Amino acid sequence: MGPDYFAAFCAALMACLFLWGSFWRVSLIEHLARQREGNAMQDRAEAPGIDRFFRFYTRIWGAFFALRALIFIDMARVPAHHGPEAFVLRLSLVFMIAASFFGPSLYRFHSACQSTR
Repeated sequence: MGPDYFAAFCAALMACLFLWGSFWRVSLIEHLARQREGNAMQDRAEAPGIDRFFRFYTRIWGAFFALRALIFIDMARVPAHHGPEAFVLRLSLVFMIAASFFGPSLYRFHSACQSTR
């Protein structure tokens, strides 16, 4: 198995983990956030819709890793254009990690979008 196919396999495993984790009683991202924030996080009773937000955000991470797996498969099929795709892969991962540090802002944005429905 070549390195690009192995990367695709690992990204697909991560996608499955995040998608499966979105169906747990406490979603995977919420579980990780509660470990990091401890008691500073709002309780589910204080923040209506926080469960829905974490499930949605967990699925976004799952979709992100699924897309990465597809890009790695494409890179394995056509090795001539690794430059632009490798740059996009690195930049997208940095963006997703950076977005995770703005969790409270993302939650407010999600709540605002849900209240306009």
